[in-house]
Amino acid sequence: MPRENDRFDHNRISNTALAYVTNASITESRPHWVEGSHDTLASVRGWVERRPGFPLFTSDDFGSNNVLRYFTWQKWDGAFYVMISVVDVAGTNSYVYKYKVGTDSAFVLIHTDSTSAEPFDYVESNNTVYFGNGTDMKKYDGTTVTNWGLAGPTTAPTAVTAGAGLVPAAIGHTYVYAYGVSSTGNISDISDPSTTITTPLQQWTITGDKCPDTQCDVVHIYRTEDGGATYLELSNSPIANPAGATWSMVDNDADSSLQQSSPAPLPGINAPPIGLLGFRFHVGRIWGFKNNRVYFSTLEENTTGVPEEAFGQELTNSYSFGAQVFGLGITPDFVHPFTGRGVFRIGGDSLSTFTRSRLSGNAGIENRACIAEFDDRMAWLDISQTIMMSDGYTISGDDVSLPIQPDIETIVHAQASLTVHDVNKHKWLVLCDGGEGKLRVFDLALKQWNTPWQIAGIESVGFGQTASATFKLFLGQTGQVLAMNLATYQDNAVSYTAELYTNLIPISKENPTSVAAMQYIGIERNAVELDDIGNLTDEDYTTGIYTSIIGNESDPANRTNGTDLVEKWYGANTPAAQRVSAFVKWPATLERFILYTLDIVARRMN
Repeated sequence: MPRENDRFDHNRISNTALAYVTNASITESRPHWVEGSHDTLASVRGWVERRPGFPLFTSDDFGSNNVLRYFTWQKWDGAFYVMISVVDVAGTNSYVYKYKVGTDSAFVLIHTDSTSAEPFDYVESNNTVYFGNGTDMKKYDGTTVTNWGLAGPTTAPTAVTAGAGLVPAAIGHTYVYAYGVSSTGNISDISDPSTTITTPLQQWTITGDKCPDTQCDVVHIYRTEDGGATYLELSNSPIANPAGATWSMVDNDADSSLQQSSPAPLPGINAPPIGLLGFRFHVGRIWGFKNNRVYFSTLEENTTGVPEEAFGQELTNSYSFGAQVFGLGITPDFVHPFTGRGVFRIGGDSLSTFTRSRLSGNAGIENRACIAEFDDRMAWLDISQTIMMSDGYTISGDDVSLPIQPDIETIVHAQASLTVHDVNKHKWLVLCDGGEGKLRVFDLALKQWNTPWQIAGIESVGFGQTASATFKLFLGQTGQVLAMNLATYQDNAVSYTAELYTNLIPISKENPTSVAAMQYIGIERNAVELDDIGNLTDEDYTTGIYTSIIGNESDPANRTNGTDLVEKWYGANTPAAQRVSAFVKWPATLERFILYTLDIVARRMN
């Protein structure tokens, strides 16, 4: 018989948008969701609900090949594009696909690298998307794929006299030439100079090799003034890139006829990029890396041509970091090269102001897909199996991954990727754990982890804009592209269950001899019914067996339920205990459930 002072104690969780924490003692009393919980979303409105689904973005099926990169960009005419990188499982090919939103019904293959299975990275500049994978360097204007930059001539021009003329050459002059694209103004690096001409008052037939690049349509020919050092374009240049193997033209210009406003590029300045990866755009330049060096495109040093297509000389437009570079990150004031053991920074905004320094001597990455930027910060999956953040000046002292350390302590970096989803009230840091088939979502507003989102076969994650005010969280799943939809609760037409497990909630006085008997678990939910509910008393929730009490459901005695605010009680008569863990499970349906409150009700025994 209960004593006179026996009473019911309510251990009510009125805000069920709890943090998911696995790096805690099993006796931790602060309410949180623990191991076994999955596929729920903590709302900023104070409840937990079914997480959104990932239906197919398009019906494309790339078979067993892997979708590993996503990039979205907008042309100045308003058209939006989605670019993806696909690599084959045989490890021999890498593909680039484009999808023009509102026009294409499926992804369209625009480039194949048959020499490498390295995925392509992307960067946008000047109404063009540039992409490369360490082997091929290409660009796409929404219509045509061409080489990124123009390779310059490999042979010097020759000059043969064509009889008397106006070319002075009393002291001497030389010729160089370069390739060009008339529609864009792009100009290649210049050739080596011809032999010096010292026969005065002649005209000269100049000959050189054609440009083999299909985007090239003109050849620019330059000459120094008599005894001068600056190359100026001939008055009858440029000429059409020939169909044959060589071109030729006659120079009969007096020095005064040379195009003073059209000097030749300085040697080395207009050199194209060579085999770069991990592109970022910062302070007007495109940055990439190869082996132990970081390279950047030209800007103020480029007086002719297209700066984004030229990467200057290695001594002026690159820095060595003494170890292999694995990725680049961006914060407002810096480009950050990541090595395997060290994060650096390059500050400044011009050749004359660039400076290098070290951000950390311990941090590093293994996979360039594991860097994400947002607001004024960057985040990365570190080699220490933690997620670090920095504003570029210091590394944050808060390890956001600390609450879930047991979940990621064996994460496979090669099968991981990181992005930020920032739309309306949903601001998330999203880690794709491909080895475990889970998305791990950190809510940057709530500063806590959601329960893992279990999606079999996932390969990569990305984020981008596909229309005005429309953004997508992309997910690769065994050769297909999915995109999150807040109103859909299936992954590629597959429904999923959801489960929540609480930590051990104290139900007795906090002293070693106090115990209580749980009477029921009360919940408030929307109209979606549970699949199961149960409890576990005084046992490790990672190994214990929960008792189902779904068959004991009843309505509360003192209220009438609404349609979308429903209270249910689930009776239980447990042995005397100090702590109780509850679990709640929802079936794999297309409905959005909401759990408003959860109440563990106990009768105090002493």
